Amino acid sequence: MNETGEGEPSTRASIPFLTKLIRAIKLDSSLYEAIESDPTAIRHAVVAVILINICSAIGAIIYDIRSKETAIAADPLLLGAIVGEAVLMALVKWFILTGIIYLIGVRLFKGTAGFQEILRTIAFAYTPVALQILLPLFLMYEWVFLVLLGTNVWMIAALIIAVRQSLDLTTGKALGIVFFAGIVYSIISVLPFAPLVY
Repeated sequence: MNETGEGEPSTRASIPFLTKLIRAIKLDSSLYEAIESDPTAIRHAVVAVILINICSAIGAIIYDIRSKETAIAADPLLLGAIVGEAVLMALVKWFILTGIIYLIGVRLFKGTAGFQEILRTIAFAYTPVALQILLPLFLMYEWVFLVLLGTNVWMIAALIIAVRQSLDLTTGKALGIVFFAGIVYSIISVLPFAPLVY
């Protein structure tokens, strides 16, 4: 890292965006290491968060339409508003979660990373959630629940790897940071301003 806490710019060729998503979903720890050390990856990180949450929102909306026969499908503006709100909230939550992980990981666990390094890696840890676009393929709620559970557990595993690689800590400490960050985030979500971030 340089004096600002940011990783030195990588001299290697930038990893293509789609390749990053594929490697992220495969829990490739070397990818998170590469993202941590590449300041230019922030552009891909922002696009990743937006794309992942568009996929998730579309899957949830189509499933809701199929299962409840709602009138949402007849209103493209409403559909767009729902997806747009989901993306906006996802971006806000991305920054909040990163801030919590930064405070716990760097201030308490003495990890070595700047805020932007953590921000970039956390973005790609969300990648498994994109698979929720497949929700409409399942009619039984039990299967939908398993998909939601599976993708979220998958995301937590990716978060642990992202935190471990960006903060240069052990897997155990990364697990602890993600656990405590989840508790803090849950507390924040029930505060008076929760509608802004949940």
